[in-house]
Amino acid sequence: MTTVNDKLLYLIAKLYYEQELTQQEIGDQLGLSRFKIQRLLTKAREQGIVRIELVPPTDERCKRLEAELQRTFGLKGAVVVPGEYRSEQVLRKVLGLTAAELLPHLIDGKRNIGLGCGRTILEMLNHIDIEEPQAVTVVPLFGGMENIEPEFQVNALVQRLAAALGGEYRAIYAPVIAGSAEARVTITSDPMIKPVVDLWDSLDLAIVGIGHSIATYGSAFMRAISEKDKADIENSESAGDVCRQMFSITGEPCKLVLNSRLIAMSLEQLKRVPMVVAIAGGKVKARAILGALRGGYTKFLISDEATVRYVLELHRKNASYA
Repeated sequence: MTTVNDKLLYLIAKLYYEQELTQQEIGDQLGLSRFKIQRLLTKAREQGIVRIELVPPTDERCKRLEAELQRTFGLKGAVVVPGEYRSEQVLRKVLGLTAAELLPHLIDGKRNIGLGCGRTILEMLNHIDIEEPQAVTVVPLFGGMENIEPEFQVNALVQRLAAALGGEYRAIYAPVIAGSAEARVTITSDPMIKPVVDLWDSLDLAIVGIGHSIATYGSAFMRAISEKDKADIENSESAGDVCRQMFSITGEPCKLVLNSRLIAMSLEQLKRVPMVVAIAGGKVKARAILGALRGGYTKFLISDEATVRYVLELHRKNASYA
């Protein structure tokens, strides 16, 4: 039954939203204070008299870029966020939110999920909202490190994703860099570590970031590698990395001494995963994103318009010139 109060709420909402009167003008007409009108508008929304629907814009430019990415690099999908972002922090939030919104579609039917790390992935985790529990197992794609920034704590990120999805997780209690090649073999053969490493060969989905410089890998990683390792990386002309495995702008894996000590999913293993979603943006990462696309290390890219335009521009040029 409609009450007098409901009719008043409807009248105020109609004047405000359809007639576009200000709250003060409505108050003057009805003999109510502006603050009273404000409270009644809030109540109208709470009671469902006012329903606000947000309709995401359809950007044809971005649709064309998505299609070009898929056609050029054989991707299974791509999402390009409109615009150019001068703030890296804002861009990470936008990409993280976009990835979180796409996640229900991406995980549909998936059981074993591998997760990388990074600031954008952390932003994705901050926005996940999935109501139905998922029968998934989430594992890290490489080892961890002590005393490291939150966005690089792979076990903690894996635990958060599993909790958000209502699934299970398996941590990897091993460093991303072993002391030697022999130590790596010993560690990955340990009964506590091997089950996680074995899962890398049976993933349905991997969610990764794309790194562009070892300087951004976190302070603990920088402390763990020697000056000789750093020089080796510089001389390799690395464009970027996925899962701490480095590659050139042409997509070729970098032949580094460090590789034999990495406890991380290999690029060849990554290429065999049916769906690899990479979340990365910013022109500073363009060469790294291009290398990952050329190498086939991602099958679904989430990025921003300005970066994608630059990536495609670089691709049209000679790789050595780029």
